[in-house]
Amino acid sequence: MKKAIGIDLGTTNSVVAFKTKNVEIIRNNENEELTRSCVGYMNEQLVVGKHPFNILLATPNLVISVKRLMGGTIKDEMVKQMITESKKLNGYYKFGITELKGGTDGAVAVILGGKQFTPEQISAEVLKKIKSDFEAKEGEVSHAVITVPAYFTEKQKNATR
Repeated sequence: MKKAIGIDLGTTNSVVAFKTKNVEIIRNNENEELTRSCVGYMNEQLVVGKHPFNILLATPNLVISVKRLMGGTIKDEMVKQMITESKKLNGYYKFGITELKGGTDGAVAVILGGKQFTPEQISAEVLKKIKSDFEAKEGEVSHAVITVPAYFTEKQKNATR
């Protein structure tokens, strides 16, 4: 029987749960309740979680806190602050943030391995891992509810969808 799950797609960590008699948090393939909400670029592919975080933390090949860019434009104040921080020698954000080539006016992209990815693509990688890890343990998913912060705008909510 397919299952409906709930996902807390967090800025730092994400978690998946489903309800049987009680709500159960399902551990990921690394046997952890929380999955790091970061995506690294390793060996020409996108990799999610603790492993790329531990290896790539100080490199431009790891995207962290991408949720902050969801639904944003290159002109948004938060995006400008993140770009400024990414250019600092010891800044928190090591990955590149730029305007998406061929995208809508002001659309944001992150750069990994010299390639552009939208924040939605990066978040989708996190969601794919969470779903895949769940299905490996509990079976097929039919529906999912994904949390968003109360302060998210409609544009940010739509980007998460």
